[in-house]
Amino acid sequence: MPGNNGGQRAEFTARYFVESPDPLPKVPDIIAGEQSSGTFLELPGETSELKQRARARVTRIDPQAPAAPA
Repeated sequence: MPGNNGGQRAEFTARYFVESPDPLPKVPDIIAGEQSSGTFLELPGETSELKQRARARVTRIDPQAPAAPA
């Protein structure tokens, strides 16, 4: 089967620079959830176990100083 990697999850890294009024620990979790699924609607056969397994994971947070106002 094309793309079959023996059950191992393919990984890649994405870096985001984000400013948000929400608390820092909450923001990466929101982004990871939104980047993991291409739809806001529940799909047939989409279980919570499948969502959890396919979900993007936050591996590191490096807080930065806020940007200066423009």
